[in-house]
Parts: sequence; structure tokens; C-alpha cells
Amino acid sequence: MQSQSSEFDPVEIIQKSRNTHVSGIQLIPENALLLLDHLAGLPTTVKSVEVTPVDYCNHGCSWCFTSSFRSDKVLSPEHLRTYLDSFVSGGGKSILFSGGGEPLLYRPILVGMPELGGLSLLEYCIHQRLAVGLITNGSSLDKLTQLLGEKIKLIAFIRVSLDTTSAIQHSLLHRAGKLEFERILGNICKVKELRGVSTTPALGLSFIVDPESKLNFSKAAITDIAAICSRVGADFAQLKHLHTANQIEAEQSMQTIHGWCLESREWGSCEYWVHHYTQPTPDQVCYVPLIEQVVSTGPARYPCCHLYGKPPATFPTEFAPKGAIVENCPSTVCRYVSVNRILQELASRTPSLVTGVRILEESLSIFGYHPYRLFPSAPDLFFPLKCQT
Repeated sequence: MQSQSSEFDPVEIIQKSRNTHVSGIQLIPENALLLLDHLAGLPTTVKSVEVTPVDYCNHGCSWCFTSSFRSDKVLSPEHLRTYLDSFVSGGGKSILFSGGGEPLLYRPILVGMPELGGLSLLEYCIHQRLAVGLITNGSSLDKLTQLLGEKIKLIAFIRVSLDTTSAIQHSLLHRAGKLEFERILGNICKVKELRGVSTTPALGLSFIVDPESKLNFSKAAITDIAAICSRVGADFAQLKHLHTANQIEAEQSMQTIHGWCLESREWGSCEYWVHHYTQPTPDQVCYVPLIEQVVSTGPARYPCCHLYGKPPATFPTEFAPKGAIVENCPSTVCRYVSVNRILQELASRTPSLVTGVRILEESLSIFGYHPYRLFPSAPDLFFPLKCQT
């Protein structure tokens, strides 16, 4: 049967954006469904939380946007337990452990804690049926595999910030030991071995791109990235430029990168996601914090990772998940600009229950809420449903 026609179709809006924007693969379609709930006056609760449990790291990447406020602060397990219990009871669906610093240096993630009923934080989140994501430099992944063994399949995704394909360059860029690079690759392969034929955890590698220093900015570099992703069996590769307020250069350089990715024949089954970060328009509201939130040491809460550490953007001090629209965002770079543009377009119309909404609900029932989806190719699986009724 053919799809019903409608003046307002969220799926059509999302599809249009995906076809015209190089990082559309990252778009989370469920955001549109949640916004419709908000516009209809239904309760809107935070569905996804990013936890940055420590402010210190065992690597020293010069470009890290959190490096300016390194400290020995850690997130209190008691505070986090209070937040998570409220988060889950309010309908929270996914949790992402990121930095801040290196999240696997946070002892409760890997060690059983009395505040969590004797479970490690990862085990507690899995027990609460949360989709768990992890962004790490990979140096402590061996401790994770020792803790979980084959239970690592219960984690939804792991993304390793590798940033380069050379052991020497990795040592220089990350200010890490010369043997660290190959050790991290070995850790990734161990995760791959433990997951077996499972599709989770989805394994990804991220790489910094900088046209000014020529870091990973050549066709040969992209071929090398594709080759190392195939070597470790990565499911996705994320390429993103250094934070910059020069939007024109960022967009042009990442369009160039996207072209080189298309030309490379080394990807195998690995997907590539090309990011460009642009500057939010100050006079526009941001709807993303209605459903996503960052919890950090403090216990401060922030609307998103790019406002992390900026007191003017701090949410109210009560330690409970409650979203809010953000106005006049002070951030100079943002990964949510294209997603928020779609949410704004949805908000400017009068929503109605159309086929597109039902398809969004079907996608939600299959894949759930998740920062990178339960499997990286989920957007490709989602959009063909558009023609169904």
C-alpha cells in the first residue's frame, strides 16, 4: 500500500535533511517524536543522559575542549544513584559514559560499589535495562573485558578515540606511551572476539581531522583510516574536525573528506560518519536539551556536552533529570545544529497524527532511544519504512 499523503510529515523532513547533510547518518529520528509530545502538551522527560564522571585523563590531547578545567574531581556514586533512579523511573532510555576525562578511570564503572547494591556502575545500568554507550581512549578496555567477559554484548556501543593510524603520531598527539597504540588496537580486537556474532556492542573508531595542520586531511590518510577500521573489524568510523568557529572552512573541509570517503575501497563493512560542527544561531531556541542532558562532577548538570563547564548554561542545581529549552546558546561549535534545525521546522507547524509519526513509533519500538542507536546502520533500516503504511 502507498503511504498516506500529509502536509506535515516528520519522516519526510528528516529524510530531506539526511540527503543534503553529510552527517545526517547521526540523526536520531526519535527526537522528532519526542518533540511532537512536547508540542502536544504531553510530559517530556530526559530520555538520554551523558555522564562525565571524572575530570582527569591518562592521555593529554591538546585539542580536548575539556582540558582547560582538568581537576581531581569525581562524580559522587550516591548522587549518581539518586539521579539514575529518578531517570529510569521517569522513562530514561540510554546512558552514555564520556569525558570530561577518561570515563574508565572512574572506579565505580569497573568495581562493585555498596551504593549500587554491590554492582559496578555498568552492571547497574544494564540491570536497569538502560542502553549503555561508552566513549573512551581505549587504554583501559582490557579492564572492561575482564569485568564483563561475554556480558560485554549487553553494552550497546563502544567508540574509541584513536585519532590517527600511526603509533608514533598517536604517542605525540595523545602524549601517551609509544606502545599504547598497538595495545589499544589489541583491546578493541578482544572486544570484537568476545561479542562474537552479536551486533552489540557496535564498535567505532573516531579520528580528528584538521585541514590547517593536514592531520588526516588527505586522500591517502582516509585510505589508511579505512584500512585500520577493516583491520580491527570496526562497525563505524567517525571523522570530525577540530573545534573551530570558522564555519565555512569546516563545512568545505568535511565535504572534501566525505568525497574521499566515498572514493576509498578499504571500508569493507565499516560505515563512515563525517561530522562538521557549526555555530548555533543565538536568537534561536534549542530543543535538544528537552530530551538529552549532561551530568558531570559537581554534581552540575548541563544541557549538552558543548556547554559542559560553562556556569551560565548550568541547569538548576537539584540533582534530578528535568529537561529545558535553551535560548541564546553561548557555544561556538555544536554537533546538534542540523538536528535542531529539523526540530525547529517541526515546531513551526501544527502537528497532526500522520503516517510519519507512526513510522517513528515503529522505529522506536525496534531500536529504542540511544546516542548512536543500538546498531550504527539503524537510520538506513529506518528510512525504507517510509513507503509502508
